[in-house]
Amino acid sequence: TTGINHEVRTRVYPDGKKKRYDVYMRLYTLVDMQGMLSRVGGKIISAYGDFNESEYSPKSKRMILLIQRI
Repeated sequence: TTGINHEVRTRVYPDGKKKRYDVYMRLYTLVDMQGMLSRVGGKIISAYGDFNESEYSPKSKRMILLIQRI
C-alpha cells in the first residue's frame, strides 16, 4: 500500500527572507516496487535499509534497491 508523506520546509535566505515549501513524497512498500518493476522488465537484486547496505526491513528509514533489467 502506498502513502503520501507531506512535509513543510522553510528556507531562510541570508537577507532574512523566508520561503515556505510544501514537499510531497509518495511512499512505496517493497512489494509495490517489485510489482512495478516486473511490469517494466526489472527485478530487485538486493534491498538495503541504508547506504551502508544494512538489511532492509519494513522499519528501515530508507529503501535502497539494486535493480537489474531483465
